Amino acid sequence: VAPDRELGIYEKDFAGTVCLLEEREPSGKSENTDKMYRDLNKDNDTRFDSASFLRARLMDIFLGDWDRHEDQWRWAPEKKDGIKKYVPVPRDRDQVFHVTEGLFPKIASRPWLVPMLHDFNGKIKGVRGFFIESNAMNKRFLSRFNHDEWMKITNDFVAAMTDSVLETALLQLPAASYKISHDELIRKWKERRKNLPDAMEAYYRFLNRTVDLITSDKNELVSFSDAPRRGLQVVINKIGKDGKKKDGLFNRIFYPDITKEIRLYVNDGNDSVVFDNNSPVKLRIIASEGRKVYNVKATAKKIKIYGREDNNTIIGDRQKLKKNFSNDSLNTAYVPANPYNKIAPFINAGFNMDDGLLLGASVKFSNQGFRKKPYASTQQISFIHSFSTTAYRFRFRGEWLQAPGRPDIILDGKALAPDNTQNFFGVGNESRFEKTGNYKHYYRTRFAIYQLDPAIRWHFGKTASLSAGPSLQYYIYDARENKGRFIDNTSLIHSYDSLTIAKDKTFAGATIKFTRDGRDNKLLTKNGAYFNVSMLFYTGLNNDSRSFMQVVPELSVYKSLDKQSAIVIADRIGGGITAGKTTFYQSLFLGGQENLLGYRQYRFAGSNMLYNNLEARIKIAEVGSCIVPGQLGIVAFYDAGKVWADGYNSKTIHQGVGGGLYFAPAQLAVLQLVAGYSHEGWYPYITLGLRF
Repeated sequence: VAPDRELGIYEKDFAGTVCLLEEREPSGKSENTDKMYRDLNKDNDTRFDSASFLRARLMDIFLGDWDRHEDQWRWAPEKKDGIKKYVPVPRDRDQVFHVTEGLFPKIASRPWLVPMLHDFNGKIKGVRGFFIESNAMNKRFLSRFNHDEWMKITNDFVAAMTDSVLETALLQLPAASYKISHDELIRKWKERRKNLPDAMEAYYRFLNRTVDLITSDKNELVSFSDAPRRGLQVVINKIGKDGKKKDGLFNRIFYPDITKEIRLYVNDGNDSVVFDNNSPVKLRIIASEGRKVYNVKATAKKIKIYGREDNNTIIGDRQKLKKNFSNDSLNTAYVPANPYNKIAPFINAGFNMDDGLLLGASVKFSNQGFRKKPYASTQQISFIHSFSTTAYRFRFRGEWLQAPGRPDIILDGKALAPDNTQNFFGVGNESRFEKTGNYKHYYRTRFAIYQLDPAIRWHFGKTASLSAGPSLQYYIYDARENKGRFIDNTSLIHSYDSLTIAKDKTFAGATIKFTRDGRDNKLLTKNGAYFNVSMLFYTGLNNDSRSFMQVVPELSVYKSLDKQSAIVIADRIGGGITAGKTTFYQSLFLGGQENLLGYRQYRFAGSNMLYNNLEARIKIAEVGSCIVPGQLGIVAFYDAGKVWADGYNSKTIHQGVGGGLYFAPAQLAVLQLVAGYSHEGWYPYITLGLRF
């Protein structure tokens, strides 16, 4: 932009800069999405042009433009006969003909990560993921169409995209771009045109599995009645000032082979809802302020109703209603249905001098539900294998989220078997480590642990939670696998079970955990704090098991030192206190990746522990490679800590220093390579994820 006085007060801002000028359409009056939503909610004489919106969505997928969230639209009001209708006006088409190249972007485009990042080509891949950014709008504005109407608009759109139309469109490209891209684009467009009906058929079934219907703040009558083929007919009418039924606002039949649930949001106003149906389609009614009348004539299933406590009248069979009445605004808020259940596989990997190469995998199942964020339930199964010790570790975590105000259900389980291996150097802050002979084998102990921890969890605001539940632990020791090792020398162990190491042990008790997570980003934290304290209460269930209690807190704080957050200081202080007698493997351990770099894993064992980890994380580059884009940085750390044990008096504070590199490809994960040094030597560590 050249200096120009016609720019007026804006000349100093734009002169001498490179700008992209975007044409704004239409030239007349239009509203933003929030204003349009408010108008639709306020008055049922304000309507929405759903057919034009569906045609615009067809154009989006035809062009491969997935970035169509609420801010990418304007809404032009048209008034006729006292009715105001909003017509959609798409804008800001910055993802047309989207291309995804490079290893990590390709990985990122998987359905469980960023599913809309597919290449623009003839085959329409992942139509569900393509529309994920605009799910809320699609849920609200595309529920009006039955299957025949949906496919007619789709087929009409396809018929309108003739070869001549496509050629004319490509002629609008700059001459150089036309020469380079014409043949490829016309080929992809023609193939995409052919595949569009099948893609929209699939999306129709996906979108209509759970349907959102929303009324206005005026008075309305909603009727549910039976239709052929076990269908459910939903009719919404205006209620006039005289209390009589007026104009129709909505009329559609839903079939149970496609639609499993309808969520009707009845906004403010004096509204009536009539149930006279036996369809298997599940119903939820969420009603806001104003007088609400529910007339239950017939229904095959119990109907869940959410509303305020003081404005409900029920006529008919009230036993068919499951009432959830509360004056809490969350009880009546509109939350768009999220249909995106996910199955996500992950790789587990790492390296340290004790376990050698660690490699495994995990799979996470996430299911959506009514008003459950970020999911209704999730189950994750993972395993990892050490190629050095041949050990296996299996873990399971399940979470079932409940409605706001109700506790979640948590289930944790682990099986450290077969061939589970853990270092043990004895109890005390100055336990000896003699590097002679096959010392790696000598200090390794083989045993199996099976543990189950169900719990319930309460949330306090957005950052804090408290969980509590029972715990069961079972220990198995194979004497043959440990013959000739350190653990086989009972005089060196110095724990209560030194003479009963080989005996199976069973513990039962309870766990309590409090967490407060105020980090701004869990992957690469720049600012914030994280606090966690775990309390474990165990009683032995056989003669060789003792009772004890442990409290293990940790606090991490993060602070960026510049506006770009290129330099971040992170500090963690943690420890633990034990009351009672623990077995050797239940000791509090210091050393290795968990809390003291520069030492072997599980280097020091005690009944009490204190440590501090100080790190400086410095971003040195934003890698823009098409192959592996991401953030590259360096890490420097200083660790210090010690343990306490009965009968051992030591003032030594163990220290480790070192540093290394981290790389966060496409902001999806963090790969860290560091080395730590102490008076016991240098130790390298490779991990997926930062320590804290």
